[in-house]
Amino acid sequence: MPTLQFKGKTFVQNYHLAVNHHQLIPKRELNQTDKVSLHDNLVIQGDNLIALKALLPTYAGRVKCIYIDPLVEMENYANTITAERVRRVINGVPSAKNEALKQGTGGTFSYFELGPTIEMESLLRGNNLPSYTEFARYLFYISTGEEFTESPVNEATGFIGESKNYEVYLIYKPDIEWLKRNALTLQGCQSLPKFKGKQRLVFAPCKYVDDETCRDYRIDFCQLPYEIYRMQQ
Repeated sequence: MPTLQFKGKTFVQNYHLAVNHHQLIPKRELNQTDKVSLHDNLVIQGDNLIALKALLPTYAGRVKCIYIDPLVEMENYANTITAERVRRVINGVPSAKNEALKQGTGGTFSYFELGPTIEMESLLRGNNLPSYTEFARYLFYISTGEEFTESPVNEATGFIGESKNYEVYLIYKPDIEWLKRNALTLQGCQSLPKFKGKQRLVFAPCKYVDDETCRDYRIDFCQLPYEIYRMQQ
């Protein structure tokens, strides 16, 4: 099968590996849905490559084709033009001559913008550590692909949200010295709420309990920041 060859092809093919992961921040006022989700139709404001990499943890291996219209939806057009176009197609345009367009297709979309990066090197060195809520948002998204809401977050218990399959916990503070001293302990396992049938996904710098104890308490342990790297890959 013929393939296109050009100077620097290998560099171009591998360039995405050098791009840091960005958080995807929902903008509720621009959504066409009451429930924000990465599994919905999506409108994302931001650079194409960065946006695609931000989607990688959720959609890796599931997308067969992507069409990108270059040099059209630039600057702030994503929220002033693109989202409005899609909204009209969904809701319908009463003045349209075409009956299908007049009625609208129905459906929803979730609107996101690119947030700040979470860099592996920064986490390892303790530089520019994200806030608890921002880190919780990022971890919840990449581990579940589901909507993150701030209201259930409880830093005292470590609970950051519940997905279809998991209760998700985060033991973390944006303080490198604190991170060096804290871990998932037996006391921490015992303090978890009563088991409700869902596995517990616990992110922490390290653990002072063995794998058998984790199994007893229905815990899937994810060490920070190394498990993030695995999920990103």
